Amino acid sequence: MEGSFAVDLSELRRPVDDIFPGAHRQIAMATGHCASPPFGCGNKVEGFRDALSEKEYHITSLCQACQDRFYSEEAEDREAGDA
Repeated sequence: MEGSFAVDLSELRRPVDDIFPGAHRQIAMATGHCASPPFGCGNKVEGFRDALSEKEYHITSLCQACQDRFYSEEAEDREAGDA
């Protein structure tokens, strides 16, 4: 494959930035913390259940507990919509 191309990731991150503002995420990750309220708990990150959860932290800056809460609420909302 010859040549190379650049991908503008800003467009791909836009939906995440709408929910979790970019500067907010960067500060939290730079200090090893979860996103501040109302997005997360603001606590120091203690670790992750698995590699996928750690990757999610690098996208949203949510600690394991906040990821669990966020995704369980999302699942409940989907289930309520199916009823």
